[in-house]
Amino acid sequence: MALPVFRGKNQRKEHCQSIQCTIFSAIPPLRRTLRGLGELVQIQGLFQIDRKDFLVDNAGADKNRMEALMKLMLIINDAPYGTEKAYNALRLAMTTQKNHPDAKVRIFLLADGVFCALPGQNTPNGYYNIERMLKSVIRSGGEVKACGGCSEARGIAELKLVEGVQLSTMKEMTAWVMDSDKVVTF
Repeated sequence: MALPVFRGKNQRKEHCQSIQCTIFSAIPPLRRTLRGLGELVQIQGLFQIDRKDFLVDNAGADKNRMEALMKLMLIINDAPYGTEKAYNALRLAMTTQKNHPDAKVRIFLLADGVFCALPGQNTPNGYYNIERMLKSVIRSGGEVKACGGCSEARGIAELKLVEGVQLSTMKEMTAWVMDSDKVVTF
């Protein structure tokens, strides 16, 4: 059975078999009201949604559980300072947690990114501090892991890390990637 495809603004309302899907494209991200259970819908060719994951009433009073199920993974490859990649990754994580509190945010520190996990960072007043930003993400329910092999190669595997950051493996990183809805690298 072919999956119905919705392409946005021109197709405001589509009927797909016994399930009516209404997509409003005026406010990003797209709001969806799904009625019925079973089957899959493909929206803009980007992802598939199992309708059993949605419990939305006609008035929209219930939360769309898709947000609750959204898993965002950020991979930080660069050192905490020198470029703003780690800073921007953590800004994205913090903004996601603030604007979508039900989303699950995971950060994996890879290569020189493992230096982000070192405590006691001393930055000038008014300058961003990666340690404080990591702590904020963790306090808000985010998970942060650092590559154990990368830490060993840089001689920091035995050092204390920011509270809440755990050493990890490539196997666990692979599991996170496969389990995530979105993966963004910095």
